[in-house]
Amino acid sequence: MRGAELVGTETVGPEPVCAAMDGGHSLRIDVTVWKLMELFLQSLLVAWVKTLSPVASGKEDNLYMHLVDGILLNQVMLEIDPRPNQRFHQHVNNHVNLRIENLTILVRHIKTFYQEVLQQLIVMSLPDVFMIGKDPLSGE
Repeated sequence: MRGAELVGTETVGPEPVCAAMDGGHSLRIDVTVWKLMELFLQSLLVAWVKTLSPVASGKEDNLYMHLVDGILLNQVMLEIDPRPNQRFHQHVNNHVNLRIENLTILVRHIKTFYQEVLQQLIVMSLPDVFMIGKDPLSGE
């Protein structure tokens, strides 16, 4: 996770765990999850979102959490398709239900855009917004 400072690793049970400081908060993240988040934050999708969003381009701290709370991605989707009038929560503050609502709105907006504008049906399985919203650091 960019912006988070890795302070060490330890073995807790069968899995190694990273101890990190992120914005003054201590996090315990599985090493594998940490590496997956690092790879994700270096992906082309994240680079593209940074070019479209002043919030994402100006903040490396907590970027992963800003993405999974749905605010940045909903803002990007509104740039692509400004038609929907459903409002999303601008201040999630790590509130699970607000994060799930934002992600649900995002997925609905993407599905609607594909069906109504592109006239295509999404046939792949969609992300589990409840799992992401409930535990965004799970790696699932």
